[in-house]
Amino acid sequence: PFIVNMHYAFQDRENLYLVMDYLAGGDLRYHICRYRKFNEEVTRFFVACLVAGLEYIHDKNIIHRDIKPENLVFDARGYLKLTDFGIAREWVPEIDNSNETSGTPGYMAPEVIMGESVNYLLDFWSLGVIGYEFLTGNLPFNDETP
Repeated sequence: PFIVNMHYAFQDRENLYLVMDYLAGGDLRYHICRYRKFNEEVTRFFVACLVAGLEYIHDKNIIHRDIKPENLVFDARGYLKLTDFGIAREWVPEIDNSNETSGTPGYMAPEVIMGESVNYLLDFWSLGVIGYEFLTGNLPFNDETP
């Protein structure tokens, strides 16, 4: 329930069409810009939604790799859901993935920036950054360079 579902996919000569859940609540970036920050109760609820979604995909050995407000959307009841699995990867412990840089700099785990091998914990790093942003209205690390 915390993942945006794709129901159908089809294409014509020029386009690929994806039929997905309709999420009427907008993305998280819109709400962060509108409210700037959230209280602890709201933050706890949003983080719980994200933890449930991440646990589900991690149990399937999937790493999202780009957890950020633009990739989190609200349904009509206010539940937060993960979307945009465009750079998600299957996590295989035996495979070195240190050369796969992915994500958005402000939300990237240090291991990704340093070019080290990563696992599903990088998604939780990004979740921590978002939680901090919820409570303070700012990113925890903000500089001219990564």
